[in-house]
Amino acid sequence: MNRLSDDQVAAVRNATDAFAEAIASNNWSAYARVFAEDALVMPPNEPAIQGRKAIQEWGSALTVTDFTESSIVVAGRSGVAYVRGEYSITFLHGQMDKPVTEDGKFLEVWEEQADARWLLVVDIWNTDSPPPDG
Repeated sequence: MNRLSDDQVAAVRNATDAFAEAIASNNWSAYARVFAEDALVMPPNEPAIQGRKAIQEWGSALTVTDFTESSIVVAGRSGVAYVRGEYSITFLHGQMDKPVTEDGKFLEVWEEQADARWLLVVDIWNTDSPPPDG
């Protein structure tokens, strides 16, 4: 298996930048377009979400007021890349009455498409915050 080329790493980084910008700007249609049609999202403390349409609907319930990613590492082989890093987010979800701020880490799996675009196929993250009471 061949390691990712510098151009492939740059393309994945560009895709992750677009993904982060979509989250930060609450642009849930742009957010969903980053995912493969049958992608899987695994948020903390919730069931997994599968499929681009369901992922967009899930994201649309969020109101993000601040979002950053850091410590981004991109690696992979033969058209499959993984991206890992850390995030900080402030958001409201669903019927929440006050924003939540959390820091955490994530792992994403990206696949290169025939047209050289990179799409997100698996996204999992978890918070560094303690579990909620109850």
